[in-house]
Amino acid sequence: IEKSYGPYAIKDHTTIVRSSGETSSSSAFLGGTIKRNKVESVTIGNSIEGHAVSDENCWDVSENKSGKYLAWYEDKDSDGYYEVTIAGEGGVVANSNSSYLFSYIGYNGDDTTVFYGLENLETDLVTNMSYMFRECEKVENLNLNNFNTSNVTNMDSMFYFCKNLNNLNINSFETNNVINMNSMFSWCANLERLDVSALNTSNVTSMNNMFSYC
Repeated sequence: IEKSYGPYAIKDHTTIVRSSGETSSSSAFLGGTIKRNKVESVTIGNSIEGHAVSDENCWDVSENKSGKYLAWYEDKDSDGYYEVTIAGEGGVVANSNSSYLFSYIGYNGDDTTVFYGLENLETDLVTNMSYMFRECEKVENLNLNNFNTSNVTNMDSMFYFCKNLNNLNINSFETNNVINMNSMFSWCANLERLDVSALNTSNVTSMNNMFSYC
C-alpha cells in the first residue's frame, strides 16, 4: 500500500506475524484454535473484505496487531480438516524471518495439501527461509515463481521431508546472497525432475545433505 505525502510515496511494510519455531501445535499464527496438521489448504489472499477479528473464525496475523492482515478458517466439506486464508488488501508481506512459516501444514493429513495464491505473498524483505515448507508431506505441487529471494541468506531445510512433492518450480530464485543450503531438498523422495539452473551457489558455504534421500 503506497500513501502519498506531497511529492513522496511511503510504502507500508507491516509484516505478517513471525512463526519461527512453530511446528504442528496450535499457535498464534493459526489463531491458537487449530493445529497445523489439521490444515488441508492455505490461501494467500489480496482482500479482507467481509471479514473482521470479531468473527469467531477470524484473527489478526499482522505483526503489530494493526488488523492489516487477517486469517480465517473454514471446514467446507466437514471432514475435520480446515481451509485457512491469510489475507490483506493488496496481498501479504512476509516477515524478514520467515523460518518455519508454513512448516508442518497438513502433516500426516488424510488428503493432499494445497497452497493457493502464493503470488500474493510479498517476500522482498525475507532473509531467512529456513524450514519454510518443512514436512509439508502432503503437498504435491509448489509454484514459487513469484517469490523474491534476492535478500535471502538462509534456505536450510526449506523443503525438507516434502516427500510427496512431485512438482517444484524455483526457476525465478535469486540466490546470490544465500550461504546455507543444508538439507534444502532432503527427503523430497517423489521428485523426478528438479531444475536448479537458476541457483547461484557462489556464496554458499554449506550444502550438507542438500539432496539426501531424494
